[in-house]
Amino acid sequence: MKYTCLPLICILLLSVLNIQAQTMDREMEKLMNSGDYIELNRRYAITRERGIIYNTELKRGIESILYASQNKPKKASATWKKVIEYNKNHWTTKEYGDAMDRLGVNLCSMGNYKEASDRMLAFLVQAADSKELKMGDRIRMEQTCNLGIFGNKFAPKIIRPKRDCEVTLLSKSGGPHLFIPVVLDGKEYPFLFDTGCSAHSTNFASEAFAREHNIRILGEIVTTYGIGGAEFQKLGVLDTLRIGDIIYRNVAFTIYSGQYLGVDAGLGLVFMKAMGEIQFYPQEQKIVFPAVESPLPATGSNMMLNGGGSLFVEAYSNNERLIFLFDTGSFSFLSQSFYQKHAADSIDAGINKTTTSMIGFGGTKESGTFSIPSFPLKVGTVNRNMTDLKVFTDRVGNGPSQFDGILGADYVRMFRKVTVNFNKMFLTVE
Repeated sequence: MKYTCLPLICILLLSVLNIQAQTMDREMEKLMNSGDYIELNRRYAITRERGIIYNTELKRGIESILYASQNKPKKASATWKKVIEYNKNHWTTKEYGDAMDRLGVNLCSMGNYKEASDRMLAFLVQAADSKELKMGDRIRMEQTCNLGIFGNKFAPKIIRPKRDCEVTLLSKSGGPHLFIPVVLDGKEYPFLFDTGCSAHSTNFASEAFAREHNIRILGEIVTTYGIGGAEFQKLGVLDTLRIGDIIYRNVAFTIYSGQYLGVDAGLGLVFMKAMGEIQFYPQEQKIVFPAVESPLPATGSNMMLNGGGSLFVEAYSNNERLIFLFDTGSFSFLSQSFYQKHAADSIDAGINKTTTSMIGFGGTKESGTFSIPSFPLKVGTVNRNMTDLKVFTDRVGNGPSQFDGILGADYVRMFRKVTVNFNKMFLTVE
């Protein structure tokens, strides 16, 4: 009798596992669509341990997103190519285009701008008569085609000593923003150290600064999205910059024409990712690029890159889990999305509404804001109260609308040390 029950037990077990697999597949798809790749990474690790994801193509799709979100563009590009090849005959034109967009971001992150351009151009020619792509989709995809002017193999090349490299952390006009000295043409200039600068895998400079310092301005035009909305920009290249003892070659720039930023130039994520790890010491007024990276903390990875390559970090306020854009070119605030979830709390607390102006790419943006006198926020294992934290009642810029706000330079300056690791994708504060 024991043996005759085995087939029935196996059938029941397979049935249960199949239901679990289908449920997990739906949960994974929901997380993929939400853009919360930090939680997707955690949940996917659990499913791999249990071995209950059956859908091979879903598995491949998840991995392509996770490789990109965890700053593994080579693996992401290879996996996206397989996903596109398998699905190209039964995807809609819009789905195909979105996948090509994702592939393009990762190819550019590797320095393969020309390959990204050629692939996107071929897709746009194929989709020329399609009514599925809106004008905004086409314009965004055409930007990838324009990036081909950088060519291939234009990834940042870092030459550095095999020891910790230290640079001075500068301040301008007493503000919270983070600047570091960069040597160009034998002279030092303060560059904004901007984790929010991710567009097109470039750094940025004003057109006036670029022309004065022989940054070669290229003919192609791209669109950059920032605080004030969208704005057309030029592209530029420079052979070499020096940051302390570090030589940075193959320097790509987005060139902005206006003077409204009040900043001549800045280093973006393209440089920081190439360095691997950055340690901020605000009180000692220095940044260290360590020779040996820090180990992954016990709390695990708490950062991600979204589909467009912007950097996000996970935090908690009491028991509420929040996702913030980590942007040292900005100040900290809570977003419209957070406000909509907590509008009743603001009203009940009798917090007065004011108007706040922000300046960034795209110009100036005014929005209604509330100010929270004290807001507890925990990153990793460290809790800190943020004072007079603004809550925007309107959407700011064209970035992802579903996230909870920005952690900016003022947040970094609250701590003795802030470590940002782009290989293990974590942020810790001390």
